[in-house]
Amino acid sequence: MITSDLYVLDEGTILRGSVVHVGDLSITLDDGLEGIIEFNVSPGEVLNLTDHVVYRVDLIVKA
Repeated sequence: MITSDLYVLDEGTILRGSVVHVGDLSITLDDGLEGIIEFNVSPGEVLNLTDHVVYRVDLIVKA
């Protein structure tokens, strides 16, 4: 799972990775305020929904 410090689709957001079970993933993009900060999404969704030149990724992955 990828967690962003800001809205996950914004260029410049810092992405952090963590390992979770597939059944625990909630992969929905919404327009509400709860989806703006600390948003969780799969790595594939980040790559499919964005086309940034640079991705800022925190290299420490939490298990």
